[in-house]
Amino acid sequence: MAGAHAADNKAGLEARLGRAVGSAELGLAHFLGLGGATSFLRALARDPQAPAASAAPQAIDGNHSVFFAHNGAARSLAQVYDRLAAQFEANPPAPPTAPALLARVDDRLSSAPAYARIAYLMLADLGA
Repeated sequence: MAGAHAADNKAGLEARLGRAVGSAELGLAHFLGLGGATSFLRALARDPQAPAASAAPQAIDGNHSVFFAHNGAARSLAQVYDRLAAQFEANPPAPPTAPALLARVDDRLSSAPAYARIAYLMLADLGA
């Protein structure tokens, strides 16, 4: 399922940005979601020195240190991108745990019978 989710993010980002994306961009999609990563990357292309917090305000809660330095200074889009890219390249995001996968399946297929949910998980695991 994680592989399928990453493939969906890759295809979505490439379609929205009109270019190939790499592991750093996929890491951003994992961190910010597809829409957040798209907005962030478009803002980065326009003005790399703009404050990153303005491009991803939904991600600030619980991630203050990503967007602001220890002294409280706002980090730029380029600074945040570089920091996250280094982290994602060194430590790619871990696949979701089984309970998280089941929660996603339950959200998407809440009205489907149990065997359909199991089939969905099996196909997702195969990358189908």
